Amino acid sequence: MPNSSSFKYVAVCGEDCVGEDLFSIWAYSLEACLQACRNMQYVHSTDKVCKAIALRADMQNVGMLGGNCYLKTGCSTPIAQPVKIVHAILL
Repeated sequence: MPNSSSFKYVAVCGEDCVGEDLFSIWAYSLEACLQACRNMQYVHSTDKVCKAIALRADMQNVGMLGGNCYLKTGCSTPIAQPVKIVHAILL
C-alpha cells in the first residue's frame, strides 16, 4: 500500500467537484476518503485513476447517494456548495 506521505493533495472547503465520479463509498473522515483514493489503483486492477475526492461531512443528508466519499478522475468544475463538503485534488 502507498505511504500517506507520498501523496500531496490540495483541499478546498465549501466546494464540490461536479462529475468525473468513479464511485462513492462511506468514509468517516477526510483521511479515510483520501486513503480510499490512494488505494484504488493498488487494490483494483482498473485503468481508472483516482485523482480527486469530494467528501460530504453531513451524513444525515446524503440520502440515497450510496456513500459520502466520492472518488473522482479529476475536478475540472468545482462549484460552491452551502452544505458541509470538501474536495481535494491530487497534486
